[in-house]
Amino acid sequence: MAARLLAQHRLQKRVIVKTYEVTAERDGKFWFVRIPELEGVTQALTEEEIPVMARDYIAVTLGVPGDSFEIALNLWRSEPLPNGVDEIIEYLARKARGYNNRLKWNEQEKLKADLMNEPNRWLVVTPERLRARAENAGMRSEDAALISDYLRRRKQGRRLVPKASYREFKFGYVVDTLP
Repeated sequence: MAARLLAQHRLQKRVIVKTYEVTAERDGKFWFVRIPELEGVTQALTEEEIPVMARDYIAVTLGVPGDSFEIALNLWRSEPLPNGVDEIIEYLARKARGYNNRLKWNEQEKLKADLMNEPNRWLVVTPERLRARAENAGMRSEDAALISDYLRRRKQGRRLVPKASYREFKFGYVVDTLP
């Protein structure tokens, strides 16, 4: 009997705490705070406010106490992405907003073509940074993950094959030449 009570007590003490990934990127005066698992966005004025705002957003959204979960915070103190990449992400996000915030297939094809046709544009951009920038621009986390996966695959040396009508496509932004 005592052994069973001891086992039950041990089980009750093992509480699994959920951890939510939180990314924050500075954009002008504000930090944009994203919780991808909840497709949530909030903002903070200072770096110190980020965990507070994220925790508050999660607690209110889920209707749970703010101390019932953990957060894993990734900060992006970013400069604009080079070679027109920021503008491309803004363009894709704007197009997605026009379609219920879903990135259309033809915009995906344009991006694949540009990744293949303008490799120098993408040299210094990491998939993680691209994803964070896309989410910061308001793209759904699924679309941000998709485009960062395209970049990841391209950096691995894999070919991306856009549909025939887009194979020669390049976004019209200037690409810096490498020294």
